Amino acid sequence: MWREQYEFIVRNTAEPIDMQAFCEHACEKGGESILKTIYAHASEIISNVYQHAPSGEKHTVKWFYDCRAVGNEFQVAVEDDGVGIFESLMKSYGSELPLETLLQPSNARLTHRGMGLSALLRDLDLKKVSSVIFQSPSGTVKMGGAASDSVPHSIAQGTRVVFTVPLWIRSI
Repeated sequence: MWREQYEFIVRNTAEPIDMQAFCEHACEKGGESILKTIYAHASEIISNVYQHAPSGEKHTVKWFYDCRAVGNEFQVAVEDDGVGIFESLMKSYGSELPLETLLQPSNARLTHRGMGLSALLRDLDLKKVSSVIFQSPSGTVKMGGAASDSVPHSIAQGTRVVFTVPLWIRSI
C-alpha cells in the first residue's frame, strides 16, 4: 500500500486547519530552505479538503499529509477520503472531458478553477515545482518530471495530490 511509504499525519475536517504543525513537520523532514514554496501550495491543497468536504458534523473527511526529501527534491503528499477531485470536476463540468482537460486553464468551461491549482500549474511551468500528481478513483494525471514515479496508478477513494519541489529552488 502506498501510504506505507509515508508516515502520514492524520487529521479530519472537524478539527481546525493547523498549518503551523504542517510547517514544523516540513522543516523536520528537510524542507526548511523551501518552506515558502511548500507552504504556498500545501495550504491551498489542504484548504480545498475543507472547502469541498460535505458539511455537517456527521460528514467529516479524514485527510493525511507527509513530506520527505527524495534525492535533490522535496516531496509533499496530501490525501483525503472525500469525493475525489476528478469526480467533483466531472460533476460540475461534464464527464465526457479527459481528466487532463479538467486541469487545463485553456478550457473555457473551467474559468472558475481554483487559485491553488492555477498557482501549482504555473509554478510547474516556471520549474519551481518539478512534478505534480493528481489522483482520484477516476484516474491519475502526472505532470512534470519523473520524481513521483513511485506513486501507484489508482486510489480507491478521495483525492491524492503529490508535488515535488527542487531543493535548490530559492523560496521568495
